[in-house]
Formats: sequence, structure tokens, C-alpha cells
Amino acid sequence: MEARQTKNRARIASCLIFLACILLLSGCLGKQQAQPSPGAIAASVPAGDFGGQWWDFYKRGTLLAERGQHREAMADFREAIAQRDKDQWQAEIDSGRAIDYFPHREIGILHVASKEYNKAILELENSMASASSARASFFLNQARAGKTDRDAHDNTAPEILFAGSTAPEVTSNCSKVVSGVVSDDTFVAALTVAGQELPMAVPEKSKVFKTEVLLTEGKNSITAVATDLAGNIAEKSLEISCDRQGPLIEIEQQKVANDQVSIRGNVSDNHELGSLSINGDLWPITGKAAGYNFEFTLPDGRITIIAADRAGNVTGARVRRDELDFRGNDSLPLPAPQETREQDTDPPVIRIEGLGSEVETSSDTVQLAGQISDASLLVYISVNGEEILNRKGRSIYFSQSRPLGQGRNSFRIIAADAYGNKARHTLTVNRMNEPARQMEARLRLALLPFTGISDAAGSKEGFMKGMRKTFLDQARFNLVEEEQVIAACRELHFNLGAPLTPQEAAKVGQTVGAEAVLTGRVVTYGAAVEIVGQLIDTDSGALMARNDVFGYDPESTGSDGLFAGLADRFSRDFPLAEGALLEVRDREVVVNIGAKDRLRALARLICYRVGPPARHPVTGVLLPAEPEFVGEVQVTEVGKNSSRARVLEQKGGLLRGDKVIAR
Repeated sequence: MEARQTKNRARIASCLIFLACILLLSGCLGKQQAQPSPGAIAASVPAGDFGGQWWDFYKRGTLLAERGQHREAMADFREAIAQRDKDQWQAEIDSGRAIDYFPHREIGILHVASKEYNKAILELENSMASASSARASFFLNQARAGKTDRDAHDNTAPEILFAGSTAPEVTSNCSKVVSGVVSDDTFVAALTVAGQELPMAVPEKSKVFKTEVLLTEGKNSITAVATDLAGNIAEKSLEISCDRQGPLIEIEQQKVANDQVSIRGNVSDNHELGSLSINGDLWPITGKAAGYNFEFTLPDGRITIIAADRAGNVTGARVRRDELDFRGNDSLPLPAPQETREQDTDPPVIRIEGLGSEVETSSDTVQLAGQISDASLLVYISVNGEEILNRKGRSIYFSQSRPLGQGRNSFRIIAADAYGNKARHTLTVNRMNEPARQMEARLRLALLPFTGISDAAGSKEGFMKGMRKTFLDQARFNLVEEEQVIAACRELHFNLGAPLTPQEAAKVGQTVGAEAVLTGRVVTYGAAVEIVGQLIDTDSGALMARNDVFGYDPESTGSDGLFAGLADRFSRDFPLAEGALLEVRDREVVVNIGAKDRLRALARLICYRVGPPARHPVTGVLLPAEPEFVGEVQVTEVGKNSSRARVLEQKGGLLRGDKVIAR
């Protein structure tokens, strides 16, 4: 009996074990059926025919990622990578079509979403190494910042080192080239110099920088500000004094006796004198004094006094017996000193060297040099309301370098003596751009409507209006009128905003007389927008440059907006590089600028010739001559330091040494 019960219990246990296995197997099968197969996923995504090619997996992966199916999307991206590993702009697929292909980038973005920062950084760096994109850069910044915040709290600010001396400097230049390096143990995320943001494609541990900063008269503090990914900020400044005023030469007394001229005077400067010469002989100057007295006697005749300060400004005075030699025989005699107690009623005499009341120039500065004299003591001299310091002499020679804006520049000189007599002199300098630097000489660019503009990117009209305004404000390219572009598209039977091949875009450019066209597309990722622009040569239909921006503010036209970012990138790709012709052949030339100057193939260069400079009759300073247009060339081959170009146009023949500037 007991044996039979034991046998029954064994049978029951076996049945229970069997039922448990059945239930377990059923549960496993149920779970497997809950996971859609690749075929089921493909069927659920309206991506057209799925052929199992790398582009099929990539397209399906992007759609799955948008739907939040990250694991399935990542699997598809991996399948695509197994067939085609490298990220690439416009990767060719069947039938001559092409797509932007970035599987490593998209995998990295999915890792950022799941806070797997180490994996994200590897994938995004891989993508940037193959094909740099603004979207990859954006999320690489996020991944690095997230990793820094997670792994360790960074309290150390970046280190900024300027190249050269950091001691206070005095210069007469209108600008200062500031260069150096900024480094950080994590990554430098942003850098500004004098309020100007310097471009950084991705954060770097060590960033070498170089930029030109405009200076104003007086003291200038140029500050560099660096920020790392943890938000730590470092600042460092250079102190530069901009001095464009030459020394003052004051003639206090001038006597002639027995064919000898005795002169007593003073030379002074608002900073520090550098040298003083009289008739070519150096006058001894020691120390760092701002002024010196001089007294000498020389045989009667022309006497020339030249004074220079430490900044390089020069003032000259040519003194002849009883008269100034500023205008040859037309000079007026030096006013006689007041020897009575009667009040002086005559105003001071103002003479300006070499400039009439109306002057035209292409230079960005003008040299105001002259002499002011009076029978009494001069107590006040100003240029445009800025007082010129003086020691109240009777005859004062001055020199100033003044920056010129585009168009008309007026200068009003006022002098007053001790009796309140005033003299005024006004002259106008009209600054005209050199022909090679005028907007009409810049690369003529047709801006075509971009494709893919959705509600996230704003209306098509508003989007293109913002884009056009930004390029116009930047003033790097000479834009074709919008109406001409629209008329050309209609004439060629192209739909506005429809995708165009490079050859079709080039036809639009040729129709409106442009040398290049800018076309592109907009890709939306939820609230984020990616804008991709392509600059195409109209002669060949070849791609000159491609740039992209990514962010969440597509219609901002401020300095931080996407439009401004895109315009800045194309401007940096095509700077106004300048150089000269090294070799001239029949239809080919060699220029002394290349990759180091950011010159690109297909860039166009204007060739011009500059005659010998004229020399200032008093100070001896060389004055630039006006340039002459002699031709145009297009770059065909770019080397590191030099490039080859084909001749498009020439006027009278090109010569070795002719100047060139990018259009």
C-alpha cells in the first residue's frame, strides 16, 4: 500500500513538472511573439520598398528613432554600418541618387538620450572624423558635458596664453592681431576675444586662435574669455594704447642775423618721444621724457625738423627765413609777435599740408599734417572737438593719422589765441573703396529657395527672407536680386523650392549672371532644425563648399542665429585672401596664396596693379597709390603656400608681382 502511494506521488510530480515546462515554453514563445521581427518593423514603417540595402536600413532606422523605438533603430543602424561603415554627405545609392548618411552620428545621439556618454562620444567622434556635421558637434558637446558632470566636478578654469609680450603696448596701427592658445583639462567649449566669438566646430582641449581687433584712439583693453564644458570661465586681457597723434613741434623764437638763423623751440608728445632730427642730424634724446627743448643756430636757408614718437607717428616742420614752406612760394609770412600792449584782433592762421578742402582716397586713413601760427600765444587747438595738447606757443606743427569710414569724412580744425580770436578750417575726405574691394567686385551669388522648409523652420517666405537678410548684412557676397532668381526659375520651368541638381542650379546662376549659386535643404528633428547649404560654381556645376548648422532657433538673424552661423561659415570658407602673382604663363598663373590662406579651388581672384607710392613732402612717409584693374583668374589647384589658376580675363597683360584679391 505504501509502495503504491509512493508511486502515485511520483506520477503526480512528473505531471506537474511536465505542465510547468509547457507553461514556461508557452510564456517564452509569447514573449518572442511580442517582439516585432525585422520584417514586421519594416511593414510598420511606411518607408517604401525595403530592399535590405544599407540605405534601406539607414532610412528605416531614422524613422524608428523618430518614433522612439531606439533599440530597433540602433539595430538597423548597425546593419547599415555592416554594409557601409563611414558617415558621409551625399552618399550615392542606386540610379544616381544620393542621401546624407550618418549612422554613427545617429547611434551616438541615441546613446546621449540614454546617458551612455562614453559610447556616445566614441560614435560621435567617429562621425566627425568621417564627415563633420553641426548636428554631430551639437550632441558631442552634450555628451562631453554630461560625462564631465557625471564623472567628476571640474572646478578648474581654462588657461589663456597670449603670443608675444603681454606688457602694455603703444601703437599707431588701427588694429591689433591677437593670437595665442587656450587649453583646459576637460574641453574648451567657447572662446571670445574683444567680444567677438571665435568659431569652434567642436570643443577642444587646446585651441590655437588668431583674430584681428580694431582699436580706438586711447587706451584699449582686449579681453579673451574662455569657457569649458563645466561652465568654468577664464579671462585675460591685453592693454594697448592707440596713439595716432604725432609729436608737436613748437617754434618759440626765430631770429636772423649775419646770414645765420637762430631757432628756439620745443618738441613734445602725449606719450613718449622716439627721435628728433634737425636737417638730417639726430638731436640727442635720453630717457623717456615726453618733451624736449631745443635751440640752435644754422646758416640761413631751409631748416627741416622731424620728430617721431615711440608709436611711429611722425611730424615734420620745414622752416625758412620769416616764412613757412608748406606751399612753396604761396606761403604766407610768419605772423610778427605782439610787442605792444594793444589787444591782438587777428585770428590764427591754419595751414594743412597737401590736402584741399575736398579730397578723394581709397585709403582707410588720412594724414592730417599742418601748422598753426599766431602773433599771440595759441591756447587752444582741436580736431573734431578733440583738443590737441600744446604749451601755448606761437607756431605749432602737428600731425595726426585719422581712420576713415566709407563715404564722406569731415574734419573741423579750430584754433584760438590768448585774446579769444578763433580760426576754423574744414576739409572733407571722401573714402572710396578700391575697385577690387567694392561690393560690385565681390563674388556674384544667387540665393535659391531651400527645400524641406516645414512649420518647425518657419514659413518658406519668412525663412528665405531671414536667410537673405543675413547674407546681405554680412556683405561678403554680391547677392543677385530675389526677383531675378524667381524669374529665372520660371523661365527654366523649375518649381520654386523643388530639389534641383547641381547642374540645374548652375543653369539658374548662369541665367542671372551669377558666378555661384547657394542652394540647400532643411531637415527637421522635432523642434530642432538642420540647415545644409551648398555653394555651386555656375560654370561647371561643381561643389565649391558645403556647410551646415543645427539648433532650435531657425529664424533668428542675430549673431547667435542659425542663419548667421551658416553665413559666417561660408564667409570663412572664402575669405578676402590677398597675394601676388609669382608666375605668369600664356593662360595660367601661379599665386603666392594657398591652403594656409584658406584658398579653395574654383575661387576667383581679381588681379590689379599698384604704382609706386608717393612720398610725403615733409615727413617722408610713403603714401599709397591708386590701384589699376588688370585681370581675373580662377583657382584650379591649391597647394599649401601657392596655387595655380587659369586666366579668365586680362587687360593689357598680366605681370609677375601684380596683386590679387579674392572676389
